[in-house]
Amino acid sequence: MNITKIPNDLRNCGRSYVAWKAEDRGGAKPSKVPYGAYGIARVNNPKHWLTFNEAVDLYKSGDYNGIGIMVLKELELIGLDFDQCICPETKEITRLHSVIEQIQDSDFYIEYSPSGTGLRAFTYGRLAQDYNQDGVEIYGGNSPRYLTLTGDVFPGSSEIGPGQPQIDAVIDSLGFGKRLVEVRPSYIIAGSNRGNENVADDPVALNVIQDALQRIHPAYCPYQTHGIVEIEGHKTMGWLNVGMALHANASLIGGKAMDTAYKLWDEWSKYDPNRYRPGSMAYKWKSFGKAGRTCFTGIGTLFKCAQLNGWTFNLGAYHRHYGRGAK
Repeated sequence: MNITKIPNDLRNCGRSYVAWKAEDRGGAKPSKVPYGAYGIARVNNPKHWLTFNEAVDLYKSGDYNGIGIMVLKELELIGLDFDQCICPETKEITRLHSVIEQIQDSDFYIEYSPSGTGLRAFTYGRLAQDYNQDGVEIYGGNSPRYLTLTGDVFPGSSEIGPGQPQIDAVIDSLGFGKRLVEVRPSYIIAGSNRGNENVADDPVALNVIQDALQRIHPAYCPYQTHGIVEIEGHKTMGWLNVGMALHANASLIGGKAMDTAYKLWDEWSKYDPNRYRPGSMAYKWKSFGKAGRTCFTGIGTLFKCAQLNGWTFNLGAYHRHYGRGAK
């Protein structure tokens, strides 16, 4: 990380920074877990965030991989995240050529991602909603999210300025407004994969559930609820109900799905160290019963809760991955 190359516009945003560690959370790739003043940082709790200098000091103090900035609506900052678009050896663009060209040499600061295979970009503007599909994420503070900072500057990067016209053009060229649809992910994950045990290890299916879980922080979850509730402005559901939903879904799929679902629930629960008790997790999981017969919370409730917190599900990408026609 080259701290000196990070522009002043991204260094002077008050208490809106975190340090992060790459940790195995059971997904296809390590998760970038944010850390702040009290250990693991909640992306929806400003009390956990740091100043830029505090985040840099924390990064330098221990086993951390970098720092990140919260993309906040009040900053009128828009952050873009392009995955798997750069060859790490040659630094050549491998996809999204036209999109990247639209923001080069304009009012966007652009840098390489920590892996060197993607790009991050920042500009000033506003978004009515955030976007996340096909390896392109665009955030304007509509839901809690942070993006990493590396200072590894990409050619064509500029000072941050008003980039609303380019943002609108990028969104239009990618057809986000046409392809983002409201669906019932519970049918996609459980119904269409019933009996397909390979889905337990498939990164697309796994990432769908993981991404949804990121919008439900266990620290806001009561022990058990009937349906979705609101706590401190955050839509949530019972901690036990999340486990029930994952268990019921895995029961429908069969095969290795049950082990994968338990690991998801266990790793997600660790985000609330005050509640997490390793010795009780397996016991609670077994109490949910077989084939979801004793579960009164399904995976649809979990997805609905995540959607209320800003999560969207990309049906088209899922069907394209499995060779099915989009419905």
